Amino acid sequence: MLQICHQQMARDTLMMRRAVVVGFLLVFGLAVRGSSVYRYEVDRGSDLEKELGYKLSVQDEHGEKQSESLDKVIPIESATPKYAVKFQAPVADKLKDLFELDLTLNDANGILIQVPLAIRPRLTKENAVDVQFLIKKDWINQAVLDLRCAPWMRVHPETVYSIRLGDYLPGYAPTEAQRIAELRKRHPSIGLLAWHRAKNPPDYSNNLSALTVAQKVFPEINFIGLSRAGLEMLLGPPDAKPLSPQNSVTYTFGNGEQAVICRFHFDSKGNVESIEKLPSGSR
Repeated sequence: MLQICHQQMARDTLMMRRAVVVGFLLVFGLAVRGSSVYRYEVDRGSDLEKELGYKLSVQDEHGEKQSESLDKVIPIESATPKYAVKFQAPVADKLKDLFELDLTLNDANGILIQVPLAIRPRLTKENAVDVQFLIKKDWINQAVLDLRCAPWMRVHPETVYSIRLGDYLPGYAPTEAQRIAELRKRHPSIGLLAWHRAKNPPDYSNNLSALTVAQKVFPEINFIGLSRAGLEMLLGPPDAKPLSPQNSVTYTFGNGEQAVICRFHFDSKGNVESIEKLPSGSR
């Protein structure tokens, strides 16, 4: 009888240990699969581009200096003509947890192909990424460089900075209408800002959702060169009070210490020349 009791206790203990292990694996697995991915579109000339600190050039393959070494060039199978792409970035600040650089080709239906160009070991002491590759010219406007960043522990969220190679073509100069259409396509949430400000009387976006959108998209978007009318097409009417200095307009999103307040200054042609970030509460 005593032996039977001992056997039963041993079986119960083993089952409890298995349950604990299985429970731990389930929780850990869910945490890994459920970890978020934060994606940012990096517009050329934006504040986010400056913060990332990368250098990117897209040139005609035959325009490259013949004396340059091609040891680092990653050939991508394609017919001529091709572009030579060079990308350099410091592994610091926002990119301190950079672990992979991917090339993605998209079409209207989504991703066609995604290829890793560089994989940085987690414990490497390298402080920079330097990648060169050739790409078919017909693909350049579909190509995106994805900078994937995440801390060592995979349960932490991953951050992806997406850079469109077509923006870096020599002589790339879209019209304002094309820029606005592309910005709306890349940052669809910006429509929420214009919707709030178009209300009568104006709603200066005390709504938390509008504040959240402004905090995210303002660093990603390059407003330089847009006309006053183009700016209002994207963001809606500017603040009425207090009046902005001559030849400038102010936009306020949110309220209190978390408010996003930007003053846009125009040049003599009426285009955005500079953007001044004002402290919260300065309205």
